[in-house]
Amino acid sequence: RMVLQAHFRKRNVGPPRNNPTGGVLWMLRLELDPQCQSWNREGVSCRICGEDTPIDNAHHNLRLDMWENHKLLCSE
Repeated sequence: RMVLQAHFRKRNVGPPRNNPTGGVLWMLRLELDPQCQSWNREGVSCRICGEDTPIDNAHHNLRLDMWENHKLLCSE
């Protein structure tokens, strides 16, 4: 829990409101994804192509879907 709180502070995002478990999981999956260069609540930056994938205003499952779709279409 302390590690995730540190990630919230590092990313300057507050803890998830609606579904803490799901909210934490999408953040953790992005943090552990080798293709993710950086992320915040507005978008994910791809390490391979440098493109930013917007994910703001989406449910946490949709955020991951948007990122996974980018990864399928991404080319170096």
